Amino acid sequence: MSEKQIEEIVARMVEVRMVEVGYSDRHTATIWSVWAKDEIGEKWMGTFNRQEDADELKQTIQNIVRWALKGSERVRENVCRSEVREQLADLMHQIWAGQMTYLFSKCSEYHERGQGVQIPQSWANRWASQLNTPYAKLSEEEKEAGRSEADLVLALLRKAIWPRESK
Repeated sequence: MSEKQIEEIVARMVEVRMVEVGYSDRHTATIWSVWAKDEIGEKWMGTFNRQEDADELKQTIQNIVRWALKGSERVRENVCRSEVREQLADLMHQIWAGQMTYLFSKCSEYHERGQGVQIPQSWANRWASQLNTPYAKLSEEEKEAGRSEADLVLALLRKAIWPRESK
C-alpha cells in the first residue's frame, strides 16, 4: 500500500462535525463531534466544547490508523517471506507429529493381522465428541491444550513481525 493510499484511507476515516445545539429558547452553543467511519458505518468518538480538542482527537485517531496500516504492510512483508513460511510449516509439522504420537500412544496393535493399530472405542468417542464441539463449549482443559498450540504459532509470528523484540 502506497503512502498516498494510506493517506486517502486516513482522510476518509475520521471527521469532525460542527453542531449548533439549542439549550434554551434563546441560546445555542457550538460543539464539535468526532466520528470514525469504516465500511460498516460510523461510530461517535467524542464531543467537545472546543474545536481544538476535537481536532486533537481526530489527529490521534488518524495517527493510530496510519500506524496500523503501515504496520500491516510490514507484517505482510515479513510473514510472507519464504523463510517464515518454512518455519511455520515446520512448526505445523511438529504440532501434527505431536498429535499423531499422542494418538498412537492410545492405540493398540492389531495382533490378528500383524499390522496396523486400533483406536480404542473410548478414545474414538472422546475425539468424535471434541470434533463436533465448538471451541467455546470445550472444557477449560481442552481449551488450554488448544491455547498451547496457538502460543507456539504466535511466538513464531511474533518473531517474524518484530524480530528485534523477540531476541
